[in-house]
Amino acid sequence: MKRRVFYFLLVLCFVFIFQPGTVSAAGEQIRVKGVDILKDSDRTVECGGGTASYNPDTKTLTLNNAVIDKDSSGASLTYGIEIQGEGITVELVGSNTISAHIGIDSGSPLSIKGTSGGSLTIRADQAYPSLNCRGISIAGGGLTVQDANLEIVLGEIGDASGYALYITGGDNLISNSHIKITAESGGSTSADAKAQGINATGANSVTISGGSSIVMENLDSGIGAYGANVVVSGSSLSIPNAVDYAVSCEDLEIINGAKVNAAVKTGVAVGANNIAVSGSTVHVESEQSNALACGNLEIKDSSDITAKGYWPAFYVENNTDIKNSSIETEATNDVGIFCKGPVEIEESEVKAIGGTGKGSILAHGNISITGGSTEIGEGSISSNGDINIGGIITSNGKPSYDNIKGGNSGKVEFQAADYSEVDKAIAEAEKLNKDDYENFEEVEKAVQAVVRGKNFTEQDVVDGYAAAIKAAVAALKPVSSGQNVYKIVEGADQTIVIGDKKDITIKADGEFTGLSIDGKEVAKENYTVASGSTVITLKAEYVKTLSVGVHTVTINYTDGKVETKLTLKEDKAEGATQDPAKEESKNPSQNQTNKDETSPRTGDHLPIGWIIALIGSAAIGLAAVRYRIKLQNMR
Repeated sequence: MKRRVFYFLLVLCFVFIFQPGTVSAAGEQIRVKGVDILKDSDRTVECGGGTASYNPDTKTLTLNNAVIDKDSSGASLTYGIEIQGEGITVELVGSNTISAHIGIDSGSPLSIKGTSGGSLTIRADQAYPSLNCRGISIAGGGLTVQDANLEIVLGEIGDASGYALYITGGDNLISNSHIKITAESGGSTSADAKAQGINATGANSVTISGGSSIVMENLDSGIGAYGANVVVSGSSLSIPNAVDYAVSCEDLEIINGAKVNAAVKTGVAVGANNIAVSGSTVHVESEQSNALACGNLEIKDSSDITAKGYWPAFYVENNTDIKNSSIETEATNDVGIFCKGPVEIEESEVKAIGGTGKGSILAHGNISITGGSTEIGEGSISSNGDINIGGIITSNGKPSYDNIKGGNSGKVEFQAADYSEVDKAIAEAEKLNKDDYENFEEVEKAVQAVVRGKNFTEQDVVDGYAAAIKAAVAALKPVSSGQNVYKIVEGADQTIVIGDKKDITIKADGEFTGLSIDGKEVAKENYTVASGSTVITLKAEYVKTLSVGVHTVTINYTDGKVETKLTLKEDKAEGATQDPAKEESKNPSQNQTNKDETSPRTGDHLPIGWIIALIGSAAIGLAAVRYRIKLQNMR
């Protein structure tokens, strides 16, 4: 008998061990329409015309055109899908729908993944007046939505709130997905109950990336992530008509070409401890409060921001830093931009318009505006600290600097104009040799006209100084400086004998225009010009007309000249003396020079012919005297 009992128990153990589909991992449970799918023989539940099936190897629950709206008895569902287990993925194939008080409920982190455009529509109705209805609820972890299309509708909401996504922890990611969230009734019917898009209180982060898009309509609030960081990267977030707020979180980053559109009725449209916008577009608006409120605000990298509020459109507790961006703020009943700390605006286009008599930009700390332009309408720029202005300030489109006010101990300063182009132009001019130009005085006048110490409001005048110096340099005319520009290539400083009766060849560079010797132009018939630089040949017939001595030969060009020396020596075979008359005819130029002399002549200038005649006369006279004495003796 004992042996029979033993064998019976042994058989039961084997049945328990080897029976497929009846035993799941410890603590794991997946219920679809109230049915535990793990206990089904093939782990599949029929769902309308589709199915829900589970693969334990990959921990994937696949919804394939599933319709999940009633339990087996035809009653409404409290939970469409209940999941207890780690690392579960819900895969979407085709079009799927869930209608329940809570669409999907998971006690651990959950992933939802679309396949080939798979989608899921969840309708969450409040079946229990005192219990919140939820589209997707995650307890103790994060939610990942990848490559999926989700639509979540919050139906009638009574005394309790409704949440499209309710997440209580972890890191949450929405990537390459499209989510639309709508409150069908336009919100809650109770003052204490709210219709909210995403509640991520206690989560670490919510990231919307990879070209995702999220649209939330007719909600009380959009994203509430108290204590969590929210990042919108390369994606779009649109919350166009919320009541209380659009986004409220610890830190908010809007980056990489993201687009955020948020408008609310009563509260702050977008609020966070720190808000950073980089290379993105943001439109925020509140009918009764601030459009944007934060502890620190940073806007940079060609971002485009528009903000409209009843109170200050920008309300910042600590620091406001705007760089290389376009900002437009408008407040109905306050200043356009308010900051308790310093405000720095750099190279940006800013329009800050406040309510009537309310001012445009107000800071308790210092204000610095450099570059770009800032339009303040009828308002003013004021600070309890110092104000430094280095950008264009306009009032209704016209430059205006009278409505800038420092505090009691603060002061208003205008940045100096930029003289860098002026200094560069002067440095280039100083490299030139003034003696090389005929009109360098024009450059000197332009440099002397520079007035230092102007501020940026006269930057156009300073730029004019640089332009004038550059124009004067461009208009310089080189002096005809001869050998500074041109040179004799061959035949420089020749010496010839007049009796040689040969042509003289001189080769120089440049564009030849004429020839002169000793300052007088030489007739063209007295020389020839050939190419190959400039080859000039003085004809022998002309050369013999030149006097003995050193002559200056000048070769003229279109923009200069070059000179060389030509020395003529006497021909010793013809004798050392010359007939003065002949010399005069040979060298009319020299003769003219002698005629022009006005200084008295000395004995050095007596002609030798007269000396010979005097000696001859004296000899004849002496001979006559001797002959007369001889005749007297003979008598």
